Amino acid sequence: MDLFNYHMHNHYCDGKGEPEDYVKRAIELGFKAIGFSSHAPVAIPNEWTMKQEDLSKYVEEILGLKEKYKDKIEIYLGLEIDYIKSIMGPGDEIYKTISLDYCIGSVHFMPIKDTGEYLTVDYNEDELRAIIEKGYDGDSYKFVEAYYGFIREMAESSKPDIIGHLDLIKKFNKKNLFFKEDNPKYVEQVEKTLKVIKENDLIVEVNTGGVTRGYISEYYPSEWIIKRCKELDIPMNINSDAHVVDNLAGCFKEAANQLKENEITEQKVLLGHNWVYSKL
Repeated sequence: MDLFNYHMHNHYCDGKGEPEDYVKRAIELGFKAIGFSSHAPVAIPNEWTMKQEDLSKYVEEILGLKEKYKDKIEIYLGLEIDYIKSIMGPGDEIYKTISLDYCIGSVHFMPIKDTGEYLTVDYNEDELRAIIEKGYDGDSYKFVEAYYGFIREMAESSKPDIIGHLDLIKKFNKKNLFFKEDNPKYVEQVEKTLKVIKENDLIVEVNTGGVTRGYISEYYPSEWIIKRCKELDIPMNINSDAHVVDNLAGCFKEAANQLKENEITEQKVLLGHNWVYSKL
């Protein structure tokens, strides 16, 4: 299959390596197109998103690489933009002033009621437990409802090109520690979310990053959700969420095989500055 990747991080946020390192590796591997998607700056103190003062440098560098390597590979400028209720989202006016080719919309931060605190769903098991206990009275399924509710709000209000790691909340849910994916309450939230994604014609990525970094054994989203995307005719694409150059194409063949086993034979990619379908 032709290779594409629109979800990767470098030293501008929590990734490692220079952007040009990713370009050179992509060319070596024969990629048709890549897109850079550093974590956009947020107003919440943290150690993993881009600093506001680096945003213009990031844009300038990626645009420079796009020009430098235009005869060898298509390069696209993107951002992974967090949806944080009442604070920011991929549709905010600030992003309309940047020459973005696309964006990934994600939910990492969850609000803790009455404290003004925001914690992240994918930092570690203790922080996920704190979100559920402090933010949702210890009710895991209230938390699940809130998380997918934010994704639905983001899909409707911001309409990002790609929904990032749809079921990220499973990252530290090993052995069903907090919730079960076959619980009707969980299934209902996913179904409602896929309906909104379909209505807004958005792409769901098959994100291999949790597997390549050793956190989980199944891609985002889980296979049963992939099956539903097929049934609902929701477009998908394969991204590695690479934080190091060596993971640029991590598990791509395996992910493609899983899609094909579920009768998904093409992915939706950005090529020639248009979203088109490419055969797996």
